[in-house]
Amino acid sequence: MTFSEESFAENVDDKYLELLDMYKKLSGEQTTFEECRNAYHLYLEDPSEFNRGQLKEKYERVPEHQRLYLSNMDTKDMDYQRIIYTPEEKREV
Repeated sequence: MTFSEESFAENVDDKYLELLDMYKKLSGEQTTFEECRNAYHLYLEDPSEFNRGQLKEKYERVPEHQRLYLSNMDTKDMDYQRIIYTPEEKREV
């Protein structure tokens, strides 16, 4: 019998960030998830470079395995990524 190396579904650092978010939620503070969504809506209201930078900063703080849930099940976090990493690409509404 041989054993393989153990592996985790998520990055341990991301799980730690998720636990910190749970603590923030219990303390009544905004989680990184909520901060990112608020930054996204602020960018949509005022699409400036400053707001895009704020969105990027907040997006990258969200644990990677939770970013898919920032939007709906069809688009996941594609609009966030489009705004942050390819701002010249325009969204069809």
